[in-house]
Amino acid sequence: MEALRYIHDNLGISYSLILCLVILLALRVIFKARYLPPGPWGFPWLGMVPYFLLVGRFGGVQRHEALARLAARYGKVFSFTAFGKVIIVLSDPQAVRELFSRQELNDRPEIHIENIPTGTGVALANGERWKQQRVFTIRILEKYGVGKPAFEENIASEARALLRELEKLNGEVFNPKHHLMLCVSNIITDILFSTKHEYDDADYKNYLDMVAEITHLMGTSGATHSLPLINLIPLPSRIRLSQILGSEFDDMHKIIKKHRDRLDRGNLRNFLDEYLNEVVSRREQGSPSEVNDANLPETLVQLYSAGTENTATTMRWALLFMIGKLDVQAQVQAELDRVVGRERLPTLSDEPLLPYTRATLLEIQRLGSVTPLGVAHFSASDVPYRSWTIPAQSTVIPNTWAIHNDPDIWKNPGVFKPGRFLDEKNQIVNDDLIMSFSAGNRICPGRHLAKMEIFILFTHLMHRFQFRKVGSSPLSFRGHGSFARVPDEFELQISLRE
Repeated sequence: MEALRYIHDNLGISYSLILCLVILLALRVIFKARYLPPGPWGFPWLGMVPYFLLVGRFGGVQRHEALARLAARYGKVFSFTAFGKVIIVLSDPQAVRELFSRQELNDRPEIHIENIPTGTGVALANGERWKQQRVFTIRILEKYGVGKPAFEENIASEARALLRELEKLNGEVFNPKHHLMLCVSNIITDILFSTKHEYDDADYKNYLDMVAEITHLMGTSGATHSLPLINLIPLPSRIRLSQILGSEFDDMHKIIKKHRDRLDRGNLRNFLDEYLNEVVSRREQGSPSEVNDANLPETLVQLYSAGTENTATTMRWALLFMIGKLDVQAQVQAELDRVVGRERLPTLSDEPLLPYTRATLLEIQRLGSVTPLGVAHFSASDVPYRSWTIPAQSTVIPNTWAIHNDPDIWKNPGVFKPGRFLDEKNQIVNDDLIMSFSAGNRICPGRHLAKMEIFILFTHLMHRFQFRKVGSSPLSFRGHGSFARVPDEFELQISLRE
């Protein structure tokens, strides 16, 4: 009996201690939540993960759409938790610009993908590793004229090659996806490696399919990339992502070795040559640098993927909207004929004289929202903002899609209307509200190149061809993916303009 009484008394003490611990933890969470932006409570540790799974699996609601619904309820700056982590969502362009200009929010969240080095490339690195690689990347891109008027011919040459390929399809029905991806890919591979590929290269077509699959899987796996414990769970999407990313890195290592073996330091031809030369120079000087062999592969993978996928996807949205909005296509072509004429192709010097075309491209970027949730930032320390505090170690996500579809900003946001970007004097307005390239200190370093590519490719295609939808079925403009938002597969009919 004494033994039972002893166990009973001690169990009572244990239960009391556990209860006190639970109460203390609950009070700690409540106390911290007082200073957070408003938001839903969610479940213990899991937070809002069950909600996103539920509305996604059974309601067909994509993550950027679900976050926009929560913003409508809790505010354009709101918070929630997922897997014990605090996440802040920004659906306000002013908040995005202000917070992403803060030094405390320069970092990226850690990404964990099995057997793949992450956090070493220019896009996902932090601290000095990011700063030094960004400065070097921008310096070399500027050296080769990327994003400047002098680089126009490099893009125009590839655009003309695309026109020649498409002329072979005159009157036919086809899916423009691979033509657009190869065209844009050739521009970035020329910058990075001084290489290009032919349109009938079946092996490279398969490689581009792999790049597109990586983008899809990055979106499918979602927030699990920031959770090292999830590596222990054999999720099919993560296993597949690890496999094909491994293949991409293997290919990149082969390219690096080939360039290193043939490096002529007196005749540097491209970004990779410049990087390898910088590594050798630093080694000779005994000067440590983050521009080094360890950081090179991921930097190249990121520059290649971002430089191919995002611009090509924007162009796919452009053609989809044009076959769905024939009146807009006709107005763009009428403006091109009036300003450019039929005897030559458009150039960048024509851009200021083409306000309706420019407005159309802005509307394509708004409704296309290729990066619907941008690229997340991470707080290195507590960040006071308005009446709240963003705690250290929080993930901060810009909901670009919500900003681009906000009825408080755009009248009838679901309607494709280029005129919303033109004032009464036919001048461009509201272009600062398009956040396709993010904002602040980590704004996309390739944005100037992307804008040039989009303008040149779009105007060349509109100038040379008519595009029409196929069949009587309605087109889908919803798209899919929250890492990169791509249109559903579609075909169109192409014909030469008179």
